[in-house]
Amino acid sequence: MDSEIPTDSKKWFQNWFDSEHYLKLYHGRDISEAEKLAKLICKCTGINASSRVLDLGCGAGRHSIIFSKLGFQVTGYDLSRHLLLEAKSNAIKQQTRISLVRGDIRNLPFKSEFDLVLNIFTSWGYFESDLENITVLKNAVSLKKDGDFLFSIF
Repeated sequence: MDSEIPTDSKKWFQNWFDSEHYLKLYHGRDISEAEKLAKLICKCTGINASSRVLDLGCGAGRHSIIFSKLGFQVTGYDLSRHLLLEAKSNAIKQQTRISLVRGDIRNLPFKSEFDLVLNIFTSWGYFESDLENITVLKNAVSLKKDGDFLFSIF
């Protein structure tokens, strides 16, 4: 399912993540690192296995898949059709289910649905204006009252 994606501007980030070079650049990311991070997030937030998780900028689904395997209902959200196909393939290989939605993180189609929203692993700050980048943060924190929002820029 594709959410509304602006067509008025073709920005570098709309092409980079569909590039063959993107997956080559990050091919060596250690899955155990992502598992440790997911477990730390669970411990620090106290969310339970039935919680709903939104992974903004999910890419090839590394963190989404781990959260799904831990028992969470996960939605991965990304602009890149190519990376979402990778995420789907990776989820099938890992024998787990994640819901995948294609869209621009500045225009989220969700309303108060998630217990945890993640925006991790260099998935923020791509837009030309501070206002656009801050819009992403404002949208993410509004997705559920008393939910958690985890944001990182590393």
